[in-house]
Amino acid sequence: MGGQPGMEGMGGYSAEDMKRMQEEQKEAQEQINMILKQTKPKNFRQGLFTGITVVVAAAIGAVGVAILLPSAGGVAGCMGGGIIGAACGCVCGAIFGACAACCLATLGACAGVNQICMGICALPGGVTGPMTGKWWNENDGEWMETDLTEEEAALAKVPGDDDDVSISATDSLILWLHTLIPVLTAYCE
Repeated sequence: MGGQPGMEGMGGYSAEDMKRMQEEQKEAQEQINMILKQTKPKNFRQGLFTGITVVVAAAIGAVGVAILLPSAGGVAGCMGGGIIGAACGCVCGAIFGACAACCLATLGACAGVNQICMGICALPGGVTGPMTGKWWNENDGEWMETDLTEEEAALAKVPGDDDDVSISATDSLILWLHTLIPVLTAYCE
């Protein structure tokens, strides 16, 4: 290919650029998965209320768009073309407003139905989870079981004081001075 000299890979990107882009893509995918897990309802009630909220919010947004776009079109048309421009702006705004309102209402209804269906699918776990001693982890979007005997054993290994992680104030000051003196000496020379 006719890429620049010293550039390899697809589209003239270096191997380092390709690796960085792949890492960024992987990080973005992990973030999307985390967001999707957080919207998973833990039971039917939460799915139902979330679904109804989404449908109502989309309906309110659709009404707002249907009202605002003709008004905004009329104002923009009036500024550019007087009364005829205002009329054309209102008509175009009404058409775009109707289309946008339909799309917004449809997407809101689909998202609401999706939340309700996810709540229905979560019904078995929502009933058996609390009965078996599990708790809902909102970050992972799943029922978790914590074995308290393992937690107790892990806590028993932790010392009662902070001597393992902290150093005294004088040790900290001495360490700071030992790192500062060479820097100041090099700066003053």
